[in-house]
Order: sequence, then structure tokens, then C-alpha cells
Amino acid sequence: MNKIFIGIKNNIKKWLLGWFLGYTVLWTIIEPILAFTTLNITGLYKFLGFILLALIIATYRVYPKKEISFLLKNTGTKITIVFDDLFKLPGCKAIPVNEFFDSKIGKLVSLKSLHGIFLQTILGGHSLIFDSFVDAQCKDIPHEMIERPEGKKKQYPIGTTVVITHNSIKYLLFVAAKTDLSDKAFSNPAIMLEALAGFWTKSRCEHNGEKIVIPLVGGGLSGVGLPARSLIELILISILKATKEQELSTSITICLLPDLIKQVDLSEIQKNWR
Repeated sequence: MNKIFIGIKNNIKKWLLGWFLGYTVLWTIIEPILAFTTLNITGLYKFLGFILLALIIATYRVYPKKEISFLLKNTGTKITIVFDDLFKLPGCKAIPVNEFFDSKIGKLVSLKSLHGIFLQTILGGHSLIFDSFVDAQCKDIPHEMIERPEGKKKQYPIGTTVVITHNSIKYLLFVAAKTDLSDKAFSNPAIMLEALAGFWTKSRCEHNGEKIVIPLVGGGLSGVGLPARSLIELILISILKATKEQELSTSITICLLPDLIKQVDLSEIQKNWR
């Protein structure tokens, strides 16, 4: 029932128009049919029946979709956008991290972030495993040494990506945010697009035909400062740009937190991008 109210609230004009058109079409079609039958439905009952059916049609049109899929224009890439838990979906999973690949849960890595959930739930809190993968794969990547009160000192470029395979599932951890002097992660549209460009470059070599699952980059604790709809558009633009340079996976899923269903109308995105 809550989803019905969300759909109506977010699309009140579409709902009212759907109700009006539904009532008009029903009257136009059913009224002549009734005239040739023996059914004696007249007056208030007929009027209320039309009203109820029109309301059902209008509500169906604005009911929030949980998932949409479409082929990205002029590419061979199928895009799926879904409200779900990223870790439950099949495919190679993208995990945004900060530029130091920090591994200490708490101030440096929030347990509420995907990075924190990955360290705590997937790796069982064994940060040394994470650190060993980062050190091995980033040893030849240019970096700067930054003195910090706590946390790692090596600062890597935006878009740097480390691949960790656990239980036959690949996790691609990519630098998607910078860190200020108080160790708070931050980002903006330019950083976000640069990070995604680096991620897509690495993912081409790693997905092995598998689906790529990416979260709403920029919508977490390092917030870009844009609404969820705009962040989705930026991700789609980055995918389109990357596919023009070189083919990506044939299937990419953008995973949204279920709470965002109040803010994002998937039908509108599908209409604009398919």
C-alpha cells in the first residue's frame, strides 16, 4: 500500500490524467456493449464501476517499478536498474573506496558503507587480507605519501582499481572519493566521472563475460551532492562514453538502495534512455 501512495505522490499529474483517460475509454467502449446486452447496469452502480476501474488503471500506471532493463542506445550493452542489495546480486561487484584503500573500520571506513560491509561481512573483518591484495596490485602504480594522524599513507589516483576474488565472486574496489584533512571522504561530479572511467577500464579485463553490478556511486557517505536521479544519469553517461571507446560487459546492473524508491521513478529513466 505504501508503494501505491509513493507512486501517486511522485506522479500525481500522470495519475489524474490516467484516471480521466481510463474513465473516458471505459465509457466509450463499455457503454455501447451494454446497450446490446441484457445486463441491466444503470445509474449509480455503472458510474461507480467506471470510477473504480479507472482508478485501478491509473494506479497501475504510476505503481513504482522495482526493476527495469533496456539496451543502451547504439551499443550492445543491456542496462538493468534495480532496487536491491548489491551483495545478493550475481556478477562482478563494484565497491567504491577512498584514495588510501583504508581498511580500519570506524572513523576511516564506516561500517554502513559498501567498503565497510565488504571488509566486515565478506572478508570477515580480516583487514590484512584486503591490505595484501592492495599492496600486491598497486605496487607499480604511482602514488604519493601523505602524513595522516591514522590510516594508510599511500594515496592512489582516482579510478585505481583492485580486484579481490572471494568464494568465486569478483569484487572490484575502485577509488571513487578523495579524503580531506579530517579523514572525511568527499567527491563531486568530475571526481565521480574520473573514477568511473578508471573502473570501466579495469573491468574490461576482469569481468570475463560476467554481469557487472555497480552501486549508486556518489550517493553514499562521500556524497556528490546531486539527487539520485542525476547520479544515475551520470553513471549511464559514463557507460555510454566507455562503450564508445571499447566494448564493456554486455550486461551492467545499477543497484539502488530500496529506500530510494521514494525518490527515483524508474519508468522515467527507461523512457529517456531506451
